Amino acid sequence: MTTPENDIPEDADLNAEHGLDAHAADPDDLAPLDAVIAERDQWKDRAMRAIAEAENTKKRAETSNNDARAYAIQSFARDLLGVADNLERAIQAAPKDAEGGARPGLGS
Repeated sequence: MTTPENDIPEDADLNAEHGLDAHAADPDDLAPLDAVIAERDQWKDRAMRAIAEAENTKKRAETSNNDARAYAIQSFARDLLGVADNLERAIQAAPKDAEGGARPGLGS
């Protein structure tokens, strides 16, 4: 049925022409749509979790780098202290020259 003013078919006429019922939807027809929506939601959730994990990894790496910079001097000083202690013990263990107390080869 068309409206006399415009000769444009009404929605009910179009639906009937294409075999569509505007008042009743078959639940079996909606099942594939529900499955697609559920799958979309799963992929969206996985993507959001992946993004969050990437951001957490980035934050952990930045924290690790900051800690490494802050404590690197301590490690260097600890290693240098061990070298200084060994050098001092080596100097003390070196034989003294009988004449003036100088240690040969050390220049003192």
